Amino acid sequence: HQLISTPASSLQWMQYQSPTFTVSADGGKWTCGLPELAAAKNSGRRKPFGPGSNKQCVVYSFGSRSNVDFEKRVYALADGACKMHTFDPSSALVTGDEITAFHALGLTAKNDMITWHHTEPDGSKRVRVVGMGNTLTSILENLGHVNVDILKADIEGSEFAIFHKIDWTSLPARIGQIQLELHPKRIVDFMDGYSESTDPPALVVHQILMNMERHGYRLFSLEPVTESDTSQVEISMIHKDWTPDGWLPNPNRADELTAWETRAPPWQWLGHQNSTPEDG
Repeated sequence: HQLISTPASSLQWMQYQSPTFTVSADGGKWTCGLPELAAAKNSGRRKPFGPGSNKQCVVYSFGSRSNVDFEKRVYALADGACKMHTFDPSSALVTGDEITAFHALGLTAKNDMITWHHTEPDGSKRVRVVGMGNTLTSILENLGHVNVDILKADIEGSEFAIFHKIDWTSLPARIGQIQLELHPKRIVDFMDGYSESTDPPALVVHQILMNMERHGYRLFSLEPVTESDTSQVEISMIHKDWTPDGWLPNPNRADELTAWETRAPPWQWLGHQNSTPEDG
């Protein structure tokens, strides 16, 4: 757990928090390479992403709650080079020069109405319907995107049902960076059949991070969100083949899984060739 939860990707591009803590003390997301992306697009270096695609930067922001500080900051850092798509089924319509499109839609594990769950201290549950939700695959297909440079999700616990075992390589688009706020105390409200006795929250978080790494993502930022819930964290992942200029060539994305499955065991990454987890 210590290895996977420690930022390990050494980045060569600028990192910024969006929004900064001076704007919002809760929930700033760390992004990478946005000024370099703007420079690449303005100079013509930015490459298309395959048949039917173009050089356009695309950003998805799930969970706005009528607040678009993230979108404004990313738009400014990229010098207007990105198309910003904001999604929220319970938010009022948000508009502005930075917003390409607002979608009254949530991100879900299956195409269905979204129900909001909350477990009270006495164990009782409150449930209400908040709007329509679509899977990431359906959203990508409906919008026709084959590349998303940044995917941000702050969806109050439902991330566990969506991202726990998602097959990132089967999506109709490649995702460059993932900014995700994790709410481990909300797992019980959103994962069907979840039992803390068999799957403690730390294990579920570990599985999400390992699944991302298995599909080519590397952690470059992890930080707590609030003192009132120290389990709640912001994570930022970047795909090993994404750059501000576009994607590095990778004709067979399945190679990522093969390489991951045949890599050295985690305890050998730090040079302990002959030790095992039990050896310390």
